[in-house]
Amino acid sequence: FGTSPSAQAYLIDFRSAWHAGRQSLAGAMAGQPPRVAVHRFMQPWVELLGVKPAAVYGPGALSPSELARLKALDVTFVVDNAHDPQGAVLAEVSGARYVKLVNFPATGEGLTDVVRANVKRLIAGVTR
Repeated sequence: FGTSPSAQAYLIDFRSAWHAGRQSLAGAMAGQPPRVAVHRFMQPWVELLGVKPAAVYGPGALSPSELARLKALDVTFVVDNAHDPQGAVLAEVSGARYVKLVNFPATGEGLTDVVRANVKRLIAGVTR
């Protein structure tokens, strides 16, 4: 169908966004990296960006026992799913910084836009 050149260009741009995002995030987390609790649906996003979660939660509401378990891990950063947010209460009780990521593009966006926007959200959350 003649789409190979545009597909190759897209793949280069997409991989470049991940690579640049990983480097930018690593630079923002210089020093002691945060202890991250991440929503299960966001786990692949943060791991592809080089973040090793201390805990994974969700989907679904956190039970009191799950909240206590996560709080005991002394997390300093909570990464939530903007489309199914459950981690705000964990951030509140633990005093951790909080950021919501998206896992699919809005109208007029592509996946590369989502990667770049999520990287910006993570960097803003880490550097507050």
